[in-house]
This record gives sequence, C-alpha cells and structure tokens, in this order.
Amino acid sequence: MVAKRFVVLGHARGTSICAKTTSKVDRHYSDPAIMAGVVFYEPGDVPCFDLPTAVEPGNIFAIPHGDLVGFARRAQLEILHVLGDDIKERMETAIAACKTIVPHRKIKLIAIINDEAI
Repeated sequence: MVAKRFVVLGHARGTSICAKTTSKVDRHYSDPAIMAGVVFYEPGDVPCFDLPTAVEPGNIFAIPHGDLVGFARRAQLEILHVLGDDIKERMETAIAACKTIVPHRKIKLIAIINDEAI
C-alpha cells in the first residue's frame, strides 16, 4: 500500500476536511497562478515534507471521523506533524487565489479552517 499524505484543514459534520498534497510540483514552479493557489513547502520547511510539496485547497476531500479512528486502531494512520500557526493564514491566501475553487466553496473552506460552523 502506498502511503498518502494529507493535511486536515478542519472539521464539519462528523468529518475531517482534508487537502491533498503533491510533490509533483514542476507546474507550480513554472506557473505563478498555480503556485499562488497552494500552500507550498520546500524541503526542510517542516519535518513532514522532505520533498517540495504543495498543499492543494482545490483538491479537498472529507474523511469521516469514525474512519480515522478505525485507521488509527489498525495502525494505518500516522500523524507526521502539526503544521505551524501560520497555516490558516497561508491557506486563506491560497484559497482566495485558487482559480479552481468556486466562490461559494471558498467561503465554506475559509469558515472550516477558522473553526466556524457551516
């Protein structure tokens, strides 16, 4: 099984709202508009990303809390790192700049990362 990394942005309706990450970042380096729509980490910025990594707010998915508990019980889930306090501000900036997120979804995502009920 290939391990997948994701960032939990917040919680809504019994789920963790997560953003996919990618280390396939050539297009991010070559297109400033794409780079503006992600939270980007160079190797060494945080311990959990040893390659250049983009956290993509345009690529969101929900995981039910019960599923996460089950994964943890089966040792299929590992918390690698808790990102710094600046992640909320950086994510808000990325959400605002992301061209693939429709405006009403941007509002919901910003509410989620700020722990506001939706």
